[in-house]
Amino acid sequence: MHMFTITRPIQSWLVFSLDHDEQLKYLYLDTDEKGIFVRAYGKVALESGILSKGEVLRAQAFLEVLTKLKKDLALEKKAPKFILLLPQEHFLQESLVIPDLNLKKKLSKQVQTFLEENKEAYSWLENHTYVPTYDLRTKKVYLEIVRADRYQSFAIIFQQAGFSPISIHGNLAAVASHLDEAERSVSIVVGEQTTRLVDFEYSHLLKEKRFEFSYQSLLKIIIKHLKLSSPERAQSILSEYGISRAHREESIYRELNRSLTPLSDVLRKRSTGQLSLSMLFLGTPLAGMIDTLEQQTRLAIVEIDPFIGKNSPFHQVLSLPAGERYEYIPLALAALATKK
Repeated sequence: MHMFTITRPIQSWLVFSLDHDEQLKYLYLDTDEKGIFVRAYGKVALESGILSKGEVLRAQAFLEVLTKLKKDLALEKKAPKFILLLPQEHFLQESLVIPDLNLKKKLSKQVQTFLEENKEAYSWLENHTYVPTYDLRTKKVYLEIVRADRYQSFAIIFQQAGFSPISIHGNLAAVASHLDEAERSVSIVVGEQTTRLVDFEYSHLLKEKRFEFSYQSLLKIIIKHLKLSSPERAQSILSEYGISRAHREESIYRELNRSLTPLSDVLRKRSTGQLSLSMLFLGTPLAGMIDTLEQQTRLAIVEIDPFIGKNSPFHQVLSLPAGERYEYIPLALAALATKK
């Protein structure tokens, strides 16, 4: 069972996510004596050319979008925690073992000194910025690394719009807030275009692997077998049956399951020893997928959804429709990962 906790005193969060260049997603969470609730959420379309491959090209236009959003959310007098999630591919991960690390001294300065003393080995970190985290269990320092110019461009624009200070992270790193205290954890993140297998050491992201299996790939299989002209009909079939045996067409069921084989093969190879395995759907959960993978790998899989369940810190999510809830889960997890 995955536990979610909130910290006191009462606080609020505004989490932004730039999953791609054409859209800014946001989730505004607040707390009261009962727990966390959704104050606002939504998506803001970005004009073509404001961003390109995660780079800010039209800073003034982007600033105008953020300024309007701040006004629409009536944030002039409120100061929630501001978090920005960028696509994980813009980030790198590294772990360090620093001899004689002094926990009473500032971690960032000790990391900087270590990297300077080992400049040749870490020369690739030049022109990058990083956030260090130390873990007593592994005696390692974990770095979340991003290009300095990318980090600064977003930090400056959000600051100019009044969203400051803002912490910037990869959108898959946010998944770590749900993890148990297992040394080895793997999360399966099922998305629109790809599925990602994300490896963690305790709650620290180590690496990810991508698979073609996705909502779009499954829709293409259904459209091909049923010769459908309407993607809406294919979406309805996928939402109802997922990859379960309930499909009326046996050929569809077989091909849908075959498309899962590369993922299940990798999981089987990792099934030795203790492994905590979870699944995050960024759309309507696919019926039959967890059962199928559990049968193929003989591993227990827990679905991640911080919005519901007896351990959820949320007491009111009615403003967030069930059909849209899943794509906001990474934003909610990023908020839950922060501490006062």
